[in-house]
Amino acid sequence: MLSEAVRMGSGLLFLVLSLVRSHIDLCVSNILTMKIQILNWIKYDRQFKTGLALYMQYGINLALKTTFNRQGESPYNLAILITELSKLALIHADEVAAMLAVPVANYKKQEPLKIVTEEIPTPVLPAAPIPPVVNIIPENVLKSIRLRDEFPFLNSKDCPDLLKVLVADMLSAYDNYKLAHEALFTSENEEQMLINAKATVDNYLENRLIWDELNHYKQHHEILAKHPIFEEKQEILKICDMNGQQLAKEKVNLYKAIGRLKKLIEKADKPELNFTRGELIESKERLLEAVNKQLETR
Repeated sequence: MLSEAVRMGSGLLFLVLSLVRSHIDLCVSNILTMKIQILNWIKYDRQFKTGLALYMQYGINLALKTTFNRQGESPYNLAILITELSKLALIHADEVAAMLAVPVANYKKQEPLKIVTEEIPTPVLPAAPIPPVVNIIPENVLKSIRLRDEFPFLNSKDCPDLLKVLVADMLSAYDNYKLAHEALFTSENEEQMLINAKATVDNYLENRLIWDELNHYKQHHEILAKHPIFEEKQEILKICDMNGQQLAKEKVNLYKAIGRLKKLIEKADKPELNFTRGELIESKERLLEAVNKQLETR
C-alpha cells in the first residue's frame, strides 16, 4: 500500500511539474510574440486600425476597447493606444519616445523583427488522478498579502493601529482609482470627464500618501504623520479631555457639519468635490463615534 501511494504521489508530482513547465513555456512564447508584434507596429506602422487590432487581441481593459471602437481614430486616441500597447509589451516610455522620434519611412529600410516559434513538446504523463482546482484566492486577499510582504511590520503586535486602518483605506483607494481611470475614457461629456479626472487624481494621491506613511515606518520605525488621519487622532485626544457639557456641544456641532456636507453632495452643484466631502463625512462620523463613547462613560 505504501509503495502504491508513493508511486501515485510521484506520478502526480510529475504531472503537476510537467503542466506548469508547459504553461510557463507557452506564456513566455505568447509574451515574446506580443512584444515583437507591438515593437514592429510602433516602428513600421503606427496606423490606428492595425494598432487597435493588436489591442483587441492582447488588451484587457474592456472599457478602453469600447471607447476606441466607439470614438474611432483621433490623435488623442492614437496616443493613448501607443501608451497602452507599450505598457502591455513592457516597453519603457523613454524607449517608445526614441522610436517615435524616428519616421516610419526610415524604419522601413530595416528588416522587421521576426517571430520565431518553437513547437512545445507535449509531456508524456503517467497515469495519475488529477485533483480538482480549489480555493482560488480572491484578488482583494492577494493585494493584502502583497502589502504584508512589502511591509512585514503589519504582522507585528506593536504595529500602530492607525497604520492598519490606512492599509484598508489604501486598498479601497487603489480600487477606486482604477474604476475612475477606466470611467475617464468613457466620459460622455466634459462635466463627467472633470468628475472622473478629479476622482482619479484624488484616489491616486490618497494611495500615494498612505504608501509614504507605510514606507517611512518601514525604514525608520516611526510614524511620518502627514496623512489627515493623524490630525483626526489629535481631535479624538481632545475629545477625551472634554467634560460632559463640552461633549454634548461637540456632538451637536458634528451632527450639523455632517448634515451640511450630505446636503452639498445631494445638491450636486460641484460633483468633483464629492470625494473630498465624502472623506470629511467619514472623518466627522468617526469623531462623533468617539464623542458618543465618551458620553457613555460619563
